[in-house]
Amino acid sequence: MDESEQCAQGSWAGALGQSWAARVEAMHRQLAPMAEIGLAALAPQPGERVLDLGSGGGETSRMIAEAVGPGGRVTGIDISPELVEIARAAGAGLPQLSFVLADAGAHDFGETRFDALFSRFGCMFFDEAEAAFANLHTALSPGARAVFVVYTDIAENPWAAVPAQAAEAVLGPAPPRKRGAAGPFGWSDPDFFAPILKAGGFGDIAWEPRALSVEVGYGDDPDPAVRAAALMLRIGTVARRLQDAPEGAEAALAPVLAEAARPYVSDGAVRLGARVWVVTARA
Repeated sequence: MDESEQCAQGSWAGALGQSWAARVEAMHRQLAPMAEIGLAALAPQPGERVLDLGSGGGETSRMIAEAVGPGGRVTGIDISPELVEIARAAGAGLPQLSFVLADAGAHDFGETRFDALFSRFGCMFFDEAEAAFANLHTALSPGARAVFVVYTDIAENPWAAVPAQAAEAVLGPAPPRKRGAAGPFGWSDPDFFAPILKAGGFGDIAWEPRALSVEVGYGDDPDPAVRAAALMLRIGTVARRLQDAPEGAEAALAPVLAEAARPYVSDGAVRLGARVWVVTARA
């Protein structure tokens, strides 16, 4: 099974979504810096209607809902039942916020029209990306703005590259990634994603690189390197490789990942670099 099969929309509706939901707070901490820069670019205003693509546990949707206020409307859409359930519970106190369990690439948005489209790492998993963004375009008002936060190449993202390289000692070399394959690095190349957006009806497409530091870790082990390994084993590039690994590989890999993470311990947590594109466009 290659990365594109493992990361397609269907897997988010199953095991991948379940694993993320079980560690949703750890992932919120890890992705918080990306939410901050993405929402700064979006700049949601009171009264606006915003669609949050791949809303996950609802963190970014709640932040947008607070910005647009009771006169606005925010709809989060995600394909994972477990994550939508978490998002709905967490957002219950915000009447302007709702969540839809659906494949955004095929969902019928009816007569609803949004003033803005936002996504933090929710747009790189469509198998039929051009059709998906054409469908999303139908849900936007003319001139609506769009902001997407996506990863650049894995080599520029130590949060993924460090465990991936360490895992090779146990799992062997990773298979080559196909350009544009659905997955976390599927939109790493602007020459790939810009034509998708253009074909979907978007214009004024631009992108800006941003470098960040993210906290990696899950659980209550006193050793932050062990906590980092615990998350790496369940979510990310190593977790995907473990799906097809022989028995015993996970146990052998855990201490290897912890040692690889140890040099990055700072202030009681493992902190690794990340690099993203902040992509902007207009409907």
